[in-house]
Amino acid sequence: MIVKKEPTIININKATQKELESLPHIGPSLAKRIIEYRTNNGLFLLKEDLRKVKGISLKTYKDLESLITTQ
Repeated sequence: MIVKKEPTIININKATQKELESLPHIGPSLAKRIIEYRTNNGLFLLKEDLRKVKGISLKTYKDLESLITTQ
């Protein structure tokens, strides 16, 4: 029997660099930019606010949308 594991939802307001790097398309430098953005600008109010981070394209955001939360 194959057990399908539900994907882990990452809170982009609390995630560590390592947690962010577990997301598709997010490497060390982009994870650092996400953390720097929320440190300098405050918490993300909406998931879509992640697009304000340099390097998060529409395609990347669409791939991440179901895997992230702000709550």
